[in-house]
Amino acid sequence: EKKAAELRRLKNLKKAEILERLQAIEKVSGGAGSLEGVDLSGDFDPDAWDKQMAAVFNDDYYAAADPELAAELEAAEEAE
Repeated sequence: EKKAAELRRLKNLKKAEILERLQAIEKVSGGAGSLEGVDLSGDFDPDAWDKQMAAVFNDDYYAAADPELAAELEAAEEAE
């Protein structure tokens, strides 16, 4: 019983760590796509993960203007 409780605790810690990483990815990506639908309860399916990432980071994501990048490029051009 003690081992089962410890295993649950470790699983919950790992789940929290993964959720933190997903939130960091969402923040860095500018919230382009929600990663809330990620299922952390089952086994990892690399094909499903690839499909989800392709849906989030699609052509629209890369075509969108990035104001921070534009400001950095403008500052770099002015510095030259």
